[in-house]
Amino acid sequence: MARLERFCNRPDQNGLSLLLTSNPSLWALLKPRTRPSRDHAFRIHQGRELTGTLL
Repeated sequence: MARLERFCNRPDQNGLSLLLTSNPSLWALLKPRTRPSRDHAFRIHQGRELTGTLL
């Protein structure tokens, strides 16, 4: 990802990253927790739309 971000730091350049996985924990809706996971902002469960800057 760091290389992709460096490549796309100019306004005339775009980048795309594609992740293929068979690990359902990456797209399944999680049960509510007291502490969110580190990747909480990047979860892609059914019906979720990702927008903006994700940290």
